[in-house]
Amino acid sequence: MTKNLQLSAEEMRQLGYQAVDLIVDHMNHLKSKPVSETIDSNIFRDKLIETIPENGSNPKELLH
Repeated sequence: MTKNLQLSAEEMRQLGYQAVDLIVDHMNHLKSKPVSETIDSNIFRDKLIETIPENGSNPKELLH
């Protein structure tokens, strides 16, 4: 993956539609989800001190 986002207009549209679908699904199911989740403090701490990546991730993989 390169440091620059290299997507066609159509790929950007598709990713945008996928993101909106995820948001709508999340909002529609909020009432059936718990208010909060229990998170292992060690995992949480590890994520907080994790180094920020030098390169981006494939945006298509992030939405799955």
